Amino acid sequence: MRRIGLALWVLLMLIALSVVAHRLVSGLRLETNILALLPQGESGAAWQEEARAAMQKRATGHIVVVLTHARPDIAVEAARELAQALTGAGLVTSGPRDAVEWSDLATSYYPYRSGLLSDQTRALLRAGDARSVEAMALARIHAPFGLADAAQLRDDPYLLFADYVAGLSDGSRDMARIDGFNVLTQPEQVNVIVDLALAGNSFSSRFQTRFLHRFDQLSERLVAQYPGLSIKQTGAVFYAARAMQEARSEASTIGVVSILAIIAVTFAVFRGVQPIGLALLAIGAGLVAGMAAVLLLFDGLHLMALVFGAALVGVSVDYAFHYCCQRFAPGAPRARARAIAPALSLGVASSVIGFLTMTIAPFDGLRQIAVFSSVGLGMSFLTVMVVLPRLDRSRQRPLPRAVELLAHRLTRFWQAPRVIWGLPVVLLVLLAGGLGSLRVSDDVRQLQNLPADLRAQERDIAQLTGVDRSAQFFLIAQDSTERALIAEEELRDALDRLVGQDVLAGYTALSRLVPSTARQIENRALVAKHLSGDRLLAYRDGLGIGAAGEDTRSAGFLTPDRLPQGLRQAVTELSQRTADGKTVHVIALRSVRDPAALAALAKGAVHFIDPAAEISTVLSTYRVRTLLLLAVAFGLVWVILGLRYGPRRSFLLVAVPAIAVLATPAVLAFLGEPFTFFNAMGLLLVFALGLDYALFCAQGDTEHVPISLLANCLSALSTILAFGLLALSQQYAVHAFGQTILVGVLVAFGLAPISRHSIRRLSHDATPAKP
Repeated sequence: MRRIGLALWVLLMLIALSVVAHRLVSGLRLETNILALLPQGESGAAWQEEARAAMQKRATGHIVVVLTHARPDIAVEAARELAQALTGAGLVTSGPRDAVEWSDLATSYYPYRSGLLSDQTRALLRAGDARSVEAMALARIHAPFGLADAAQLRDDPYLLFADYVAGLSDGSRDMARIDGFNVLTQPEQVNVIVDLALAGNSFSSRFQTRFLHRFDQLSERLVAQYPGLSIKQTGAVFYAARAMQEARSEASTIGVVSILAIIAVTFAVFRGVQPIGLALLAIGAGLVAGMAAVLLLFDGLHLMALVFGAALVGVSVDYAFHYCCQRFAPGAPRARARAIAPALSLGVASSVIGFLTMTIAPFDGLRQIAVFSSVGLGMSFLTVMVVLPRLDRSRQRPLPRAVELLAHRLTRFWQAPRVIWGLPVVLLVLLAGGLGSLRVSDDVRQLQNLPADLRAQERDIAQLTGVDRSAQFFLIAQDSTERALIAEEELRDALDRLVGQDVLAGYTALSRLVPSTARQIENRALVAKHLSGDRLLAYRDGLGIGAAGEDTRSAGFLTPDRLPQGLRQAVTELSQRTADGKTVHVIALRSVRDPAALAALAKGAVHFIDPAAEISTVLSTYRVRTLLLLAVAFGLVWVILGLRYGPRRSFLLVAVPAIAVLATPAVLAFLGEPFTFFNAMGLLLVFALGLDYALFCAQGDTEHVPISLLANCLSALSTILAFGLLALSQQYAVHAFGQTILVGVLVAFGLAPISRHSIRRLSHDATPAKP
């Protein structure tokens, strides 16, 4: 049987090593987007998912670079070199975005001018106020430097078309156009704005490495080549690359520090190199197997899962500690494995149950963590039970004198009545005070700890260009473009009122560029009703331009496919045809200050999308579900343990993690920390680890209490080292998880010896019931 177990271990390790090696060589896709941890497919209809995905791809697939210099020729030349170099390297698909020149715009729109009215003119005519339209036209005509000529006035005496074209701006700054670049001139400096479409995935580690390496090289060369040049940039790829660097650094720091600390503690206690090698073998086997399982079941690996995998060393090494501590008790290596088998089996089972509960959440990132941890711990357990006894050649050794004295003192400490009764009382006070001040937060924006320097550059670019896109937007789904445009126009009337109330700064909609055919027909009717006939003749006579010549205006209507090339990109970004045949239009919003007021406009075919609010709602829902699941897990484990220990003693065992789970949020509340979904997920692990400590304390006989206590101390210390470091993470989800484990493990470790004493008194026996 032992040979079969060893053969199975070797086979599994060979498979795991092969999988990891193959994926590393073929190009491992590391996911850095923190939002990938969150639920996918929660938005409802398939067309919404498709529209959201297209929007996200467009939003994350571009970068904006601003090159600033005192001389416009240098700024433009630097921008040209940057764009050409990135395009030549295959990092961007094209140079600067096409932009429409005003002359081209007027030429393209002119044939359809009879149906085009600005919002202001249209509102006046609908109110029957033709006099104000005349007054505005006369003011423009007679203004100093008025640009209307006689030919233009003959065709458009009220300057309705000029007024419409002037209103097409989306709220961004008016910029000059030089060599295909938008150029904004300020006092003593010129800013060239370069908007580039990326040729790869912003969240691909391989593309990030290639792009950032080349971009940084170019930036440094240009700044050195053109003294006085400054470069600012923004885009998802810059944020994703920074997150990648920080997560890698954290994973490296957590793993290395944990391993070094464990090596130091192991050497100090066991005074030898072999226990260190055995511990590292258990850790390495768990890490390789966990990573291989994730790579087999998922397309890529989330860096958050890698960070948690690095922390796995603090749990998997517990098993090696419990084995190595048995060298201080009589028995050969195989006897040592048999001695810890009952408690270790229950401990592994409880930990795996705790981790596997994460799979109920529809979050791929958390599912990766669950798979990584469960498989990794299982392989570490198999390593300890099957491989370590074959490699262990050590004989029984006495406990080091200092360790023995410490263990006996700790044993007496936890058996003291003041501790047995005092610690629970202190915890009850914490519960009463802390839970009363507990602050629950599910704000997803806490998950994104954006680098200050990148955020500052993004704000500067938004202020410079006058465009600050909000995450919220409207989706309008109809069965045709015409009906979608009509729905847009109805919504725009309400949006214009909210802009006037400072609810938002503005918006971008396709119907601004292309009115619906129905509206163009109505506009023609308004002009015919209020601005023709005798009024038009009198108006022309007043201008001295005489009667109108032949009307050369087209009887056709403006449609999206008739827009000039420079605006085709806007059509692509603001509308799409989904797989199920729906026409979906997007209204992008700027500087939203009151999302609730905008949400109230959603009805029928109009859908208000607030991704942050939606994800926060989902997090709240799953936080509650996680806590309910935790309650179920407590009941299930109580029943399972009752088969071995009986209902009363199993209740005392389960009480250790239960109190730790209740006390942890209270302690966090005292520290001013909110309670989030990720804290709730951390409580699952507190439950598993707390039960582990209680089981090992209950399993140890009276003679070997110091040994059991030593193993528990080493286990708790390694867990605190691993997960305590997670509390220092810059990623909020990791920070919350690690902080929860740190507090929960300390509480559970302190309660476990007390539960042993209570069980002994309850059973009136020095040893637990044998199976």
